[in-house]
Amino acid sequence: MIESPVMAYASDIQSFWAEPEVRFISGLSVGKIVLLVGGETGRVAVALASVSQRVHVVDDFGGDSPYGNTLIEFMKNLKRYRVLDQSVTHVGSMEKAVLAFDRSVFHVAVISGTKPLVMMDANASLFHAMVANHKCTLAVHTPSEDDYRLAAGFSTKPGFAIKKLSNCLHQIHYTRKGGE
Repeated sequence: MIESPVMAYASDIQSFWAEPEVRFISGLSVGKIVLLVGGETGRVAVALASVSQRVHVVDDFGGDSPYGNTLIEFMKNLKRYRVLDQSVTHVGSMEKAVLAFDRSVFHVAVISGTKPLVMMDANASLFHAMVANHKCTLAVHTPSEDDYRLAAGFSTKPGFAIKKLSNCLHQIHYTRKGGE
């Protein structure tokens, strides 16, 4: 019998993500290839890398987070939790990183940060295609109610629906064929 991997919940790493949110998104990611946009200090990356086949993290780590520039801390945390080998870190913007991706390889995409919908709007066709055409689950995590209202706009596209999982975490599903 194959046992499920044990998720590493890094409570000592600063993050906007609460434990139930991390556990939920990790549950969706077991054995899958995951795209995480917004690495912060690494709490979610550690959890995802501990259960997924591989997690690709995209972040410019440029200091727009309340934690400042977090690249060094992020890498130290992945190494400390021994998940560095299960992750690939892409330093830069999503707009540039997407050029290198085969979007059909991702099973789960997680968009995290204080302004994820700005980034989603800039890459809307990519995320719609990932969710609709490739059966990818998309989750958006944001502490901003304004961004939640924008996320609800994503569900106005034909075939898409949004499910609020917590105050900050929302899952976007493709519900029927024929959407964009």
